[in-house]
Amino acid sequence: MTAGREDLRGTFIHRLNPAVKLVVFLCLIQMAGVTLTLRSYTILTAVALAVQIAARVNIFGLLSKMRPFIVILLATFAMNFFFAAGLNSSLVLTYRFFLIIYFSILLSETTDAKALVSVLAMPVRGTAGKNLKVVMLVAMEFIPIFIEDAKRTVKLIRVSPEYEKHTYKVLFRPNEYIRPLIHSLLAHTDTAAQKVEQGGYAAVPISMPKAFEILIAMSAVTVAVLYAL
Repeated sequence: MTAGREDLRGTFIHRLNPAVKLVVFLCLIQMAGVTLTLRSYTILTAVALAVQIAARVNIFGLLSKMRPFIVILLATFAMNFFFAAGLNSSLVLTYRFFLIIYFSILLSETTDAKALVSVLAMPVRGTAGKNLKVVMLVAMEFIPIFIEDAKRTVKLIRVSPEYEKHTYKVLFRPNEYIRPLIHSLLAHTDTAAQKVEQGGYAAVPISMPKAFEILIAMSAVTVAVLYAL
C-alpha cells in the first residue's frame, strides 16, 4: 500500500497525496495567520468545518485534542487584553491561534503519521534524512504516551489521602512525581530503542501526486499568495 492512498474512512481528503495535503493545510494555516476581517474569519471557519465534515472527523474528538492548547489560547487572550489593544484585538488573535491549531490537528487526523514524517523529511537525504525520520516518528509516538503518564501520575497524587485536601504539599516532595515520570521515560526509551533496532520506524514510500492533485496544490498556493497581498 502506498502511504496516504488508503484509509478505512475512505474519504477524498484521506486519500489525497500527503505531500499535496501538507501544502494545502500550510496554505490554510498561513491564511489564518494573516486574517484580519470578520468576513475572512467566517470563510476560514466554514472551510475548517467543511474539511472536518468531509473527512468524517468527529468534532468532539477533535476538540478534545485541543485541550492541551487551552493554556496557550488563554495566555494569548490575557496578554493581549491587558497589555495590547483591548478586548477586540484579544479575541481576534486568540481565534486566529484557534484556527491555526484546528487546521494542524485536522492535518494530523487525516494523514498517516509515517507518511507525514516522510514528506516533512523529504528535503533531507541520506543517513541524516533517515535519522531525522526516526527521531520524528519516535517523538510523535511517545510524547502523547508520556503526557498521558504525567496525567495519570497527577491523578494518583490527587486521590492520595495524604494530598487529597492539600495538593500543594506535593510541590515540596518532587520525588513523588519526578521519580514515576523518570521511570516512565526510561521504559519508553527502552521500547523505542528496541523498535529502532527491529526497523519499526522504517520510512514509507510516497507516491508522486496525480495531475489533479498537483492542480489542487498549485491552486491552494495561488489563493494563499493572493490572499496575503
